[in-house]
Amino acid sequence: MKLHPQYVVGFIDGEGSFYIDREHKRPCLVVTNTNLKILKSIAETLGVKGYIKQKRGNKSPCWDLSIRSYNDVKKVVEFFEKHSLRVKHQRFEQFKKTFEEWKYHPQFVNKRYRENPKLKPDAKGG
Repeated sequence: MKLHPQYVVGFIDGEGSFYIDREHKRPCLVVTNTNLKILKSIAETLGVKGYIKQKRGNKSPCWDLSIRSYNDVKKVVEFFEKHSLRVKHQRFEQFKKTFEEWKYHPQFVNKRYRENPKLKPDAKGG
């Protein structure tokens, strides 16, 4: 079930965490909640697959929605460019900046070329 964009903005402002994976130098968004259905609805509204995993060791059931893939992060950036965060806007700007750097990182670009050779520039640089 898709949610109203402003509901998602408020939810992410309160329950979401924009961070940079230091090991892989890529942006990630994690949303934690006890309501699995709402996490699935947020993923649907953002248009992402994400990854939902149940957390262990909590008194009540709790899940993480993790968004890490290039295509999913791109959709998150596009969503929050249209629908501004109120509380976490500065953290989102860092997230977005890292995404812009990440999409041009040689290792990532080379992986995209291997997956889709049509993207590879020719010898003339075009």
